[in-house]
Amino acid sequence: MEFSEQQLNVIDMGEKLEKIMASDVGVYLKARRDAEVQEVNDLLADVSPEDSKEISRLQVRLRVANEALNWITDGIHTGNNEIKAFVEVHNLEDDPEPEPEQG
Repeated sequence: MEFSEQQLNVIDMGEKLEKIMASDVGVYLKARRDAEVQEVNDLLADVSPEDSKEISRLQVRLRVANEALNWITDGIHTGNNEIKAFVEVHNLEDDPEPEPEQG
């Protein structure tokens, strides 16, 4: 079974996203998300329970902060799943043992 160009592109995308998340950009994104989540949680703790509009607005901020990294993580997992499928289809192993020499 041959892998399509789309499947290979998904693998490439996943690898690129992993590199981004391991880079300074990824560290920044994670830190920014963590700061946003902390800020929103602090604001939610102080908002009046009767202020449903403000609660809704803060909940949206919280969802957006979390979803942004979830989208990247989903892309990484999708790429990794395609790699696993590729390895299974082509009967590849991570560390293939050398074949015994035939004498």
